[in-house]
Amino acid sequence: MNLTSHSAKELAKIIGGESILVQPDLRINNLLFDSRKDRQFSATLFIALDGDFRDGHRFVMEMYKKGVRNFLVSQSIDTIPEANVFKVKSTIETLQKIGKHQRSTVAFPVIGIAGSTGKTIVKEWLYQLLNADYDIVRSPKSYNSQIGVPLSVWAMNEAYNLGIFETGISQLGEMKKLEEIIQPTLGIFTNILQTDQEGFSSMEEKRKEELRLFDHSEYIVYCADSRVSGSIIENKFPKEKRLSWGRSTDCFLKLTAKTSGQFNTVIHAVWKGENIKISIPFLDDVSIEDAMHCWVTMLHLGVTQAEIEKRFLDLESISMRLEQKNGVDGSILIEDAYNADIAAFEMALDSLAQVNRRVKTVILSDILKSGVTSNDVYKKINQSLVDHTITRFIGIGKELHENQDLITIPNKHFFVHTQHFLDELHLFDFENNSILIKGARDFDFERVTEKLASKNHQTQLEINLDALQTNLRYYKGKLLPKVKIMVMVKAFGYGAGGPEVARLLASEEVSYLGVAYADEGVAIRKAGISTPIMVMNPSSEAFSSMISYNLEPEIYSLSVLKAFNEALIAEGILNSDFKVHLKLDTGMNRLGFKEEDVADVLRMLKRETHFKVGSVFSHLAASDDPKWDDFTNNQISEFEELASQIESSLGYSVTKHICNTGGIERFKNAQYDMVRLGVGLYGMAIDPQNHDQLEVVSSLFSIVVQVKKVSTGESIGYGRNFMVEKPMKIAIIPIGYADGLDRRLGNGVGYVYVSGKKRKILGNICMDLIMVDVTGLPTQVNERVELFGQNIRVQDIAQQINTISYEILTSIPPRVKRVYIKETV
Repeated sequence: MNLTSHSAKELAKIIGGESILVQPDLRINNLLFDSRKDRQFSATLFIALDGDFRDGHRFVMEMYKKGVRNFLVSQSIDTIPEANVFKVKSTIETLQKIGKHQRSTVAFPVIGIAGSTGKTIVKEWLYQLLNADYDIVRSPKSYNSQIGVPLSVWAMNEAYNLGIFETGISQLGEMKKLEEIIQPTLGIFTNILQTDQEGFSSMEEKRKEELRLFDHSEYIVYCADSRVSGSIIENKFPKEKRLSWGRSTDCFLKLTAKTSGQFNTVIHAVWKGENIKISIPFLDDVSIEDAMHCWVTMLHLGVTQAEIEKRFLDLESISMRLEQKNGVDGSILIEDAYNADIAAFEMALDSLAQVNRRVKTVILSDILKSGVTSNDVYKKINQSLVDHTITRFIGIGKELHENQDLITIPNKHFFVHTQHFLDELHLFDFENNSILIKGARDFDFERVTEKLASKNHQTQLEINLDALQTNLRYYKGKLLPKVKIMVMVKAFGYGAGGPEVARLLASEEVSYLGVAYADEGVAIRKAGISTPIMVMNPSSEAFSSMISYNLEPEIYSLSVLKAFNEALIAEGILNSDFKVHLKLDTGMNRLGFKEEDVADVLRMLKRETHFKVGSVFSHLAASDDPKWDDFTNNQISEFEELASQIESSLGYSVTKHICNTGGIERFKNAQYDMVRLGVGLYGMAIDPQNHDQLEVVSSLFSIVVQVKKVSTGESIGYGRNFMVEKPMKIAIIPIGYADGLDRRLGNGVGYVYVSGKKRKILGNICMDLIMVDVTGLPTQVNERVELFGQNIRVQDIAQQINTISYEILTSIPPRVKRVYIKETV
């Protein structure tokens, strides 16, 4: 099979360093650094990366047990039977060295993409637009980092004749390393954000660093109308290298006009003295810029203008999402709208593996335009299915049907057309399955998803797990060295879904998860998550299940302390290390021991030895409000004194923590051993100055189910609270107070975002419906509507009705479907 492959002996020569080669002829086809991938591993090199919060060396034996026999390490490890071990100074630098070597083995053109936004869209559109002319190898999704780029370049081999790779940087000096790996012959500099300079002293400094990707490129594609990047490029690169587009007369492609219809934009330009145009099925400015970059690139590569016009008409939007949703009969669906190719299929299987279901079903269409022969494609598909221990395979398409003997999964089924499968869908049992649905666009797999999805109503809460991950790392970046982090997932993960959020947090190796009640912790344990969990409001009735599921209670009174000790005795757990957490009340006047209780606590702790105190903590009452800083500092001082007293009496060290989200942001001196992150994880900064540093995690959407005209003198909604004063058009949206939409947002107080505009909610909010003014908008039935998210902030809604963000987030009931979005980065 024509895939990248080296023997262990060959790889040892490439990377240098110390090598222990027990099996020098063992082939290595795959590079892997993520131990969470649940699969069998053959021909894999596990790279033990060192990071601020993760040490890959901890997982070497785990990966060995999974079948890995090749390890790249930077630390001494115990001898592993039958394994090849490559020891180097830096595993990340060695991974980059491997990438550079692989790039040197091919001579075909390579396109490198840099910029603030649009990189992945431009890359994927170029793939759509050029795959009739080239066999293209490209970075999967947004694999653009110091790690992602060499992993992407590893796939380069003689099966392809064009490479397209994107890059992303966060600090000075990074782009030089990526340039040495990619060595682009053609560069594309995409859209820039005026505020995109985090990690740099200025926007200009970041632009210059990004442009280092093109230091040795033959040409660079860019927008000449951009004041900052345009001038930097023109000063840095000679005219013969510049393929510019814009309104200037000396541009390679001169933009002359653009006209927008209801669903498309026509862009007019002049190229080599000729008037030319394209029509794209998008209206927004960002998509227009992305299309211009692609247009210039295609002209430069020699694609005819007639062919360009034809291909742009068929240009499709790029979904970079792996959507996880509830399916029929208790199943979980993972719908991957990304292109159906081998690299994307591998990543989708990795996501499927993280769903805690015994039976794993894959529904896959033919792989179109893969760069290798169909025989080799389906051998590779089969190996991936075997490696990921897939239970059942359903293949749809002529090629899969013809190559079905190459699939060795015992439980396999093949259909030539999607409709043939749908006709026999009733014969399949999907109870408690995890189901990956992945198909090329031609196969219309939306119909499959529609049949298998749980039939909830059209309103859904989207949780962006990448944004949640970004926010977590933002707060981790505020911590002093060795400070641990507990993340609160109580109240159903602030409405985002407890087990789903907890699974991501576990993969990020947070030290603790915090829940309010035992049943929340049990649900997380049942999802297969082993991270320590603290229960903030334990009840004696739940002690037995807490002990069974290793859930650690908050102890806030002598009676709770005594009752839990008795529960341990009843379960036969004596003199154990089962951890409890002592809560001190330093001024919140909620749960917790007051200063005068501590002596009694210590006396009881000396008598009762059936558990161990894992931590001592308190809660800041007003860490978000500067006017109460004196009070907060008094809380901190009292906590220090009491915690020290308890620790001294116990005779062993305990973890100490008092900072909540506000404390993390404003009281660095009080981080102690651990902090507790709450609403900040979900994108709600305590300090308004930090709002822009966080990303939106939860977005509430519905759709338009009817559009109608109403006349002067008519009324809208219950109670006739809104009287129509002039003819207008309204949209009816199936969401109401039963879906968590507060009734106070009715009668013009609240807004929705529809057809690109914020529009008022009219009349009283009903149990299941609202009415919205869409006069003058091209709003249509089935159009998506945002209730909160990127365009309407939860903080603003809370302010409108004099409440807090927590209430808005936690009010969305379980009847609203949760959809989990994960862009693989």
